[in-house]
Amino acid sequence: MAADSWIIHSLAWKTKLVKDVSLFAWLLKDLGWVLVCAPVCLPAAFVAIAAESWGFRSEWASASSGIRVHGIAELLWLIGNAVWATAELLYEPMDPKEFIFPWVSGPLLASDEQRYNLGSRVALGFFLTGLAALAGFYAFTLASGARSSGAALLCQVRDELPPERERVFGGLSMELYTRIFIGPWIAKDAFWILDF
Repeated sequence: MAADSWIIHSLAWKTKLVKDVSLFAWLLKDLGWVLVCAPVCLPAAFVAIAAESWGFRSEWASASSGIRVHGIAELLWLIGNAVWATAELLYEPMDPKEFIFPWVSGPLLASDEQRYNLGSRVALGFFLTGLAALAGFYAFTLASGARSSGAALLCQVRDELPPERERVFGGLSMELYTRIFIGPWIAKDAFWILDF
């Protein structure tokens, strides 16, 4: 019994560490992107995607359908964001007046609006796929809620509803509630690419 407890604690600790590494790498990626510094941005994006993928895989077996769908959407958003940053750093045409940092002299490969637009559209495809997964999940949940308890679909982790005090708005598990930000965040990036 003690060995099982240690294994569970060890896995939880590793999962938390990987989530922290993912968040730190993603912040570093954004910093590199803002500073137009590909040697910081691109490796950090790769580490964030790898760490998030590992965390997603490790929680899959015990996660509810809601957590799984949000995890898929989050991973699609991360990949799309990395594609967008890569296209911008490699190809986005820049006015020399925009070179506010001494290490920036233009895009890394070539000023090519067509390739930049292709990269941003690929990123948009990842974003829209993530939004479609979330929309499908919530539509299914709401439709099922009309027939049965939608809260059960939203909250279940290993087919168990959390106690009432651990639910938000009477239906969402706290774990799912902490992940619903991803829908509006993906939509924000999609509108940004579309220049809305």
